[in-house]
Amino acid sequence: MFLVSDPWHNLRARRMARDLGLQAYVSATWKSAAKSRSTRLRGYVRETFAYLAYRILGR
Repeated sequence: MFLVSDPWHNLRARRMARDLGLQAYVSATWKSAAKSRSTRLRGYVRETFAYLAYRILGR
């Protein structure tokens, strides 16, 4: 299975697939919705906390 998303989602997407018993490969999209540097930074920060919450809380 291949998962394609914005770069900051790839780690969590792959982990969620693995937790469901799927072997998934991730690839970042070339066309991100985040156009500015500040938007990308907010996305990475948000996804870092989302990944940690998923790992700690299982959500």
